[in-house]
Amino acid sequence: MTIQTDLLPLDRPMRRALTVFMSIALLTACSGDPPEAESSGTETETNGDDVDTETTSDESTETESTETETDTTETETGPECGDGIVEGDEACDGDDLAGQTCEGLGHFGGDLSCSADCTLDESACQVDPICGNGVLEGDEVCDAPDFGEATCESVGDFVGGELGCSEDCTAVSDLSCLSEGEGEECSFDNDCPEEAPYCVEGSCWNGSETDPCDYNGDCAAFICVNDMCYDGSLGDPCEGDGDCLEAPYCVGLVCTNGDEGDACENDNDCNDLAPFCVDDICYDGSEGDPCDFDNECKADAPQCSTLTDACQTGETGSPCQSNSDCNSSQCDFDNQVCL
Repeated sequence: MTIQTDLLPLDRPMRRALTVFMSIALLTACSGDPPEAESSGTETETNGDDVDTETTSDESTETESTETETDTTETETGPECGDGIVEGDEACDGDDLAGQTCEGLGHFGGDLSCSADCTLDESACQVDPICGNGVLEGDEVCDAPDFGEATCESVGDFVGGELGCSEDCTAVSDLSCLSEGEGEECSFDNDCPEEAPYCVEGSCWNGSETDPCDYNGDCAAFICVNDMCYDGSLGDPCEGDGDCLEAPYCVGLVCTNGDEGDACENDNDCNDLAPFCVDDICYDGSEGDPCDFDNECKADAPQCSTLTDACQTGETGSPCQSNSDCNSSQCDFDNQVCL
């Protein structure tokens, strides 16, 4: 900067002072500190000749290791049918029946098994009771020797003996039960008490049905047959009609009633309701019953057809093989029916 001092009418000392002042002012104006610059990156400090450069970073770079975790998850595939172990919703698996049995499923026995798809196979289970297997089952009343809790003493006024069971397991028999006095040792009838007056085979008996006997006099029941006392009722053994009191026909050594369907040897073995013995069976001569002659047929089916050997009405449409099979005495031989 140039100071024009010649414009001012000042004396020399004053001009010199002014020049100094102006120089100082000018230096002061030019020597001010430069503005401080903010840097988010490099910061520089200057002191004299020393330059200190400091580099800072506002960003911190952090390298994070990415840790990859591999979760080993067990995949459940469910129960495996065929491995011999009952699992999940399997009812069984091979020999493992989960404790089930045919009886546990409501059957009467048998062998429970497992099917290929792990469901129970009940096909070999016993669905119905079996009469004669010696086990009381289902609606059976007895199945000898199984009578449940029944004994001679519990079913009647007996002192011992053994119960019997019918062949169809529907009825208990007390015929072999012992009444008061029975079973005592004896040599003669006089050795026996009044309640059991018959001495048979060294023991006292009262002579009731199925008690042992040597002759009819040993029986309070009707007859002695096959060394046992019987009353001659249906199914009892017999040797003739005289042995049958309640079922009057002795057929095949068994007492029968002579009803339709009963066995017979001739018409005399059949009662009045089924008077015809045809093919060893008693019939009443109704339509369709077998016959050999017209007189074996009832009035409402009077014709014993030679075509069917059965009683027919003989009316139109009735089967025939001859004119005699028809009430009209006319048989359509082509169609084998009465006209």
